[in-house]
Amino acid sequence: MKLNMREFAGYLYHDSPLAKHVLVPVKSQLKRIKYNQAGDRRFNEERYQRLFNKPLNLDNPSTYDDKIQWLKLYDRTPLHTQCADKYAVRDIVAKVIGKEYLIPLLHVTDDHRTLTPETVPDKCVVKCNHDSMNVVIVRDAADIDFDDVRQKMRDSLRRNFYYRYREWQYRDIPPKVIVEKLIIDDKGNLPADYKIFCFDGKPTYISVDSDRFGNHTRDIFNTDWERQSLEYRYKHSDTPPPPPANLALMLELAEKLAKPFAFSRIDFYDTGSQVYFGEITFHPGSGFNPFKPTEWQDILGRQIPLRTSTTY
Repeated sequence: MKLNMREFAGYLYHDSPLAKHVLVPVKSQLKRIKYNQAGDRRFNEERYQRLFNKPLNLDNPSTYDDKIQWLKLYDRTPLHTQCADKYAVRDIVAKVIGKEYLIPLLHVTDDHRTLTPETVPDKCVVKCNHDSMNVVIVRDAADIDFDDVRQKMRDSLRRNFYYRYREWQYRDIPPKVIVEKLIIDDKGNLPADYKIFCFDGKPTYISVDSDRFGNHTRDIFNTDWERQSLEYRYKHSDTPPPPPANLALMLELAEKLAKPFAFSRIDFYDTGSQVYFGEITFHPGSGFNPFKPTEWQDILGRQIPLRTSTTY
């Protein structure tokens, strides 16, 4: 098949051996030098000032966002990188809480061209291990535009999520595409996402994200399932969701996974009959959270100790 000049240029930049072995590595290294020169601390201070019209306090942090920024800069370990890697974290989950809580893995690759009907079946999720949001839900593979899926994953494979908000743990994750089984709850729906906020290793609040790909709502509860006034990014649901069937189990598992960290958010899905691990997040919103009411910045900030992480 002959290519016109535009198609040939696109092939050279995106898919050729020259792109993989020369252009992309050189571009990545130049970008890393640029961002290292700017300095992660300066980047976060300037962004914080722009968003909130006040200085970021890193010398004596007290609020939630100030402490999250401190942890971004001064609590950096290889364990953070492994836990942020949606593929590598599976080894930690299997070791710490058990492999039965892992979503079945169907395919893993660093080459977007391997995403075909043979590797992407019905009822699966396609995403990358090193970034956020670029997720493809496949209910029926016959309805999927595989060229579009491959292009989305190709773009994600070349994106280093560290450069977005300077969350160091993402910088050195080897990028991969992972295909997992699509999890459905006992009613046939996509399950709610239970995000458990852990302070000094202790589960304290649960954020419930419902209808994530439709009318997305977010409700915050304490561990006694009392809804809190905190609201951020998404509104509360009109009717608070009931506690999940396996709340006690999820809290127990979250505490085991959160143990090494001053702060972490451990995510799970509860189908009713089964709990599945979602991911571990260290800096929700990257420490730029428009909380309502703002008093929650102080309430949550008081619960984060300024310490570096240990190990499991």
